[in-house]
Amino acid sequence: NSISLVGSCLSMLYNIATCAEGTICKNNFHTIEILVGKCYDHAFSAFLLISHGFYDSSDVHVRSLAEMNNLLLLFLLKPEIYKEYYKTKPEEFSTKYASSKIRKILKKHIKEKGLGIDLPIDNIAYRNLSSYIHTEWKIPNKYSSCERGRIGGIYQQAGFKNKIQILLEHATYTIIFAIKLTNRTDLKHKFERIFIKEQECK
Repeated sequence: NSISLVGSCLSMLYNIATCAEGTICKNNFHTIEILVGKCYDHAFSAFLLISHGFYDSSDVHVRSLAEMNNLLLLFLLKPEIYKEYYKTKPEEFSTKYASSKIRKILKKHIKEKGLGIDLPIDNIAYRNLSSYIHTEWKIPNKYSSCERGRIGGIYQQAGFKNKIQILLEHATYTIIFAIKLTNRTDLKHKFERIFIKEQECK
């Protein structure tokens, strides 16, 4: 089920981030592992909020997770950027690797190469995940037939299913990209077993 899959995703993210199970680190900089560690924290935080009925509040962490996925995809498609990333000075990150800039670079590269793939988070998805975060007027946690929203953390089946599915989608992106970037074939096989089995059960 979805909760079991989230648990599996979190376990694999933790595994990658902490170089667990005696794996040999790819390099001394641990660039990918550090980024995946941030992804783990965002994914776990989103899960905790969803589990306690704070569905819209989870968007904050899911959006951050999705933005990190765009960066990981950029590393895969343009390895030269990955090689320069860990050399970047702290004060340069906000300009060189701004989320909007990464989306533009990815979109241009995908179009030029005719890759025919979607961004983990494009401008529309970014806007949707930002609606609760920003000053937009929106009723919070409205996932029932009632016209009223909910505050304070109240379970709503539709809200839970919707937000868990979105979290799973982005956590899956992270794992796929991170496995490729770290060459974790052990986790690749584990990931395939879990998700192929899930598809067969549907």
